[in-house]
Amino acid sequence: MQFQLKAIVAAAALAGFAGSAGAAIDNGSTGNGSLFLNVYDSVAGVSFVKDLGISVADFAPTQGVPAYLNFDLSGDQDWTTFVSLTTAGNVAWNVVALGDTRPVSPGSTAHQIYYSTTPDAVETIDNTRNSQLKQFFITNSYVQAVNPLLDAENGSAVHVAEGSADFSYFGFGFQDNWGGKATFSSVGALDAELAFYKLSLGGTGANLTNIVVTPYEQTWLLSSDGTLTYGVAAVPEPETWALLGLGLAGIGFAVRRRKTA
Repeated sequence: MQFQLKAIVAAAALAGFAGSAGAAIDNGSTGNGSLFLNVYDSVAGVSFVKDLGISVADFAPTQGVPAYLNFDLSGDQDWTTFVSLTTAGNVAWNVVALGDTRPVSPGSTAHQIYYSTTPDAVETIDNTRNSQLKQFFITNSYVQAVNPLLDAENGSAVHVAEGSADFSYFGFGFQDNWGGKATFSSVGALDAELAFYKLSLGGTGANLTNIVVTPYEQTWLLSSDGTLTYGVAAVPEPETWALLGLGLAGIGFAVRRRKTA
């Protein structure tokens, strides 16, 4: 069963976002990584990745976290190719970002902030340790591998796995649970809502200290018809419906008068 991902159209606020789909996913080395979508078919060994054109700075409280985003890949040739090679029932997906991958100290491999979707309960995520979070930098290898594959116009790529060591393949690049380092899964099936969290080092850096988990109010959803959304579209207020009704009534009255004349 094939499916389509519907138009990258975001709420009006998206026009002011700093990021834009481009030729490379920002890996967070500046502290402001790109949010990117990963979709893969574990049976066919085919993956699709897309820079969503927004950054973690757009999810900072000072920026006004977006309440609703809607994305569409229908005009993306990479997506069309991916769909032609895959089966919807085998598809898994997630949205992740490397918020700040700078070492905690010079020469350290410890990294600080990540963003991840998950279908798991927050209690499961809370059990992730600093020592585990520090290992999530395996995702840097994935980002470095896919960036050369991205086309500059759409900021996306489709890739067929070329073996178990192929880091360009999402299923191997950091897998369902951040390369086996996390206590939780980051992926979901079609029509499964995924919660979204900011993950950062907790305490003073002790390996056994639990990470700090900051939840976002809205969830991500990739529907079986291919629509990727964040949050829920605003429902018009009663006053808005009333104004719309009056407007339509006025148009109907004008049309009747014109016919009579």
